[in-house]
Amino acid sequence: MSNDALLAATAKNVEQAALIAELKQNALITAQIGGVNRELEWIKCKMLQKPEVHGVGTVCPPEAILRGFERRDDGCGCRG
Repeated sequence: MSNDALLAATAKNVEQAALIAELKQNALITAQIGGVNRELEWIKCKMLQKPEVHGVGTVCPPEAILRGFERRDDGCGCRG
């Protein structure tokens, strides 16, 4: 085998090794991102949703009345 052919074969092997390393790195990153995405979906699922505002009324202190959280007596003399 000539010297030029040996150099060409070595260069091709180096290119293939670099490509394999890059593909392995991409697969690792994809797996890590998949795990992060699953965690984010879980967090989004467990987060409290923005409450639905039921109406506005006179309460003490002034605030929106949230469905299911209407005040009966908050200790300041106001009844909501």
